[in-house]
Amino acid sequence: DGSMPEDLTIFAHNGGCYDFNFVLQYIVKSIGSKHFKIVNVLPRGSSFLSMEIQRVYRDKTGTFEGPTITFRDSLALLPFSLRQLTDSFKTECAKGEWDHENVLKTRNDPLLIEYLRGDCVGLHKVLTKYFNWPLIKESGVCYTVASQALRIFRTTLDEPLMGCPAVVDKFVRQAY
Repeated sequence: DGSMPEDLTIFAHNGGCYDFNFVLQYIVKSIGSKHFKIVNVLPRGSSFLSMEIQRVYRDKTGTFEGPTITFRDSLALLPFSLRQLTDSFKTECAKGEWDHENVLKTRNDPLLIEYLRGDCVGLHKVLTKYFNWPLIKESGVCYTVASQALRIFRTTLDEPLMGCPAVVDKFVRQAY
């Protein structure tokens, strides 16, 4: 029946610059807008960090809100190529090779499907290892490098940092 049992998060590496645009186009221009509504879009420059889309159900008695799908760009969290990530995290599914100039000519090519599957599985394995890293589990997950670094810093900091002397602070602030 097309129903979703619960909220869902989908990661795409560099999805904010590429994959999410197709999803957003579908929601805005097609039948998707009858079944989904855009709840939140968090832009970053000319791309997206994340976007939330909610499933909408309609029947004779009215409209009902269903689960939310959150799309997140994993490049904001792990700013390296997918090949570097699958190598660094030593995943069983390494990034494959594909001639991207021919992608439109070979859209239903089984080799393309396998290449894309490998990308998805590789990213899933990288993120699973990352989210299970004890430091991340202890501090809690954030979805950008900066916010994750700050969360880890605040979690692991044993003593407050010493502030700089007022005379130094005054001198440095003159540069602003």
